[in-house]
Amino acid sequence: MKAYALIALVAIVALLVVSCLGQENAEISFNATRQGQPTGCTAELFNAKGVKLQEVSSDPGGVGYIKELVPGTYTLKFKDNRGNYYDAVRTVTVDAGESMPIMVDLDQAQEPGTTP
Repeated sequence: MKAYALIALVAIVALLVVSCLGQENAEISFNATRQGQPTGCTAELFNAKGVKLQEVSSDPGGVGYIKELVPGTYTLKFKDNRGNYYDAVRTVTVDAGESMPIMVDLDQAQEPGTTP
């Protein structure tokens, strides 16, 4: 009986490993501007539960990449090099293997087309 339980446990673990390995990661790329001009910044990435996962700095032209994401919904908050937060907060949902580009006006609190 113990042998059957051990075989079943090994089979379950193998299925979990295979399913995780087969899942393609996603990424979010952002392009940050202020008053229409490219602006360097730092993006903080939070999961759907509000846990901070990553902090990524853009290049001086405001372009940044957040990679190796599992599919899901994420919130991005942006700050300058002194740690002061911009008004912009964006929520993004990515699927497996997806590369999601977003344009961010750092002075615009809400995503375009949404209401507070």
